[in-house]
Amino acid sequence: MLKSIFYPQFESSLIEKKYQLSYLTNIYPTNHRLLVIILISHSILKIFELFYLKFEINSSTILCLSLLCSSLCLNILSLIIINFIRNRLLANIISFICLCPLIILTCLYPMDCHIYFLIILIYTLPNFPLLFSILISIIITILALQLKMRLILLLIINLIGIYLNRLLDITMHSAYNQLCKNAIVRNSLLSEHTLISKMIDSLMPQKYSKEIMEDFDV
Repeated sequence: MLKSIFYPQFESSLIEKKYQLSYLTNIYPTNHRLLVIILISHSILKIFELFYLKFEINSSTILCLSLLCSSLCLNILSLIIINFIRNRLLANIISFICLCPLIILTCLYPMDCHIYFLIILIYTLPNFPLLFSILISIIITILALQLKMRLILLLIINLIGIYLNRLLDITMHSAYNQLCKNAIVRNSLLSEHTLISKMIDSLMPQKYSKEIMEDFDV
């Protein structure tokens, strides 16, 4: 029961492989583009804030600008290669690399960055394995707690993130399972239709069999 919740998989390894391929082909590129849009928007807003609202030339500002610019470059570059990825581990690595500048920025300046937003983001759009998402979020939470941020709120955000992570994974598996069932039913109906057509052709003259099959198709 717990395994099906925390690590849902199809009983058939062949179906699971087809699901992973379908995910990488159809779902991952869309999710990653949305992740990239969010990260690029965040970087642009932070750069605007640094330049126009509180611009000061110091090591902290230079470091922030470097991380934000690297975030822009990495995310734009990732858009070029995501359509060619057919390996789940490689997809996770690319998503993590795209998140790295924001994670580093949040760990260095947790009061300045949207730490709660980052934790929810880690649990949802990249679709990391649950344990990996929990590990990253715990590290960020521990670093944030050193600056006396609210423990209860951070724990609640992590619980919400875990719930959303499981909900997305289970929903995608259920949807793919339903698609497989629909495909099986459709193939079964087509096979029955072909068999009936052959039986009618063998038992009746072609003139009558055509009329019957036309009515049958309708």
